[in-house]
Amino acid sequence: VYYLDASRESYVIAYDAEAAGEEARDYWRSMAENDPKEFACIVGEEALIAWGLGQSHAVGSTSVSSLEEWLDLWKDTPEEHFASYDSEARTATINEALADELGVDHDPAHVWQAYRAN
Repeated sequence: VYYLDASRESYVIAYDAEAAGEEARDYWRSMAENDPKEFACIVGEEALIAWGLGQSHAVGSTSVSSLEEWLDLWKDTPEEHFASYDSEARTATINEALADELGVDHDPAHVWQAYRAN
């Protein structure tokens, strides 16, 4: 996953949706482990208590029964994490210069996932 700023717009690009989902899941796991107070403010104490008791609770539109289940939701909806502008995933190809800048092999046929961040 790479973060790009260009012409007053910011994008996050990922090799594919699976990579983006794993990155989003890792972000939230890291927050839960390293900044639990902030995490509790975002997901809510009611959710954390319910999950601790093995009960179902929704943070957003889907009810889950544990932190692990909630983290797994990000694997299917990385656009909700990365595309803060419009929650839309886009497809993109990258040119050779950008591939060199990112340190990845240039494959003009590969379709990347792109998310507009602002």
